[in-house]
Amino acid sequence: AAKRVEIVCFASPSSINGWLHNTGNNKDVMAACIGETSAQACREQNWNESRIFYPENPGMEGWITAIQEARETIIKMPHS
Repeated sequence: AAKRVEIVCFASPSSINGWLHNTGNNKDVMAACIGETSAQACREQNWNESRIFYPENPGMEGWITAIQEARETIIKMPHS
């Protein structure tokens, strides 16, 4: 099922580590992070910066916006 995922929502660095461990290091998804701490953890795992989305201020409202921005990016991507 993880192979069909396009956006992963991360609330903590440990959730990023769990995702990578359980998916064979899959970074081909959009990372919608609750805040800068999780976004930085993605960077430390060498995630593509264009696939990391996070709000300026952590919290649910901003996280939802980050998810929406990730989805809009997917929609705009050229498909082969």
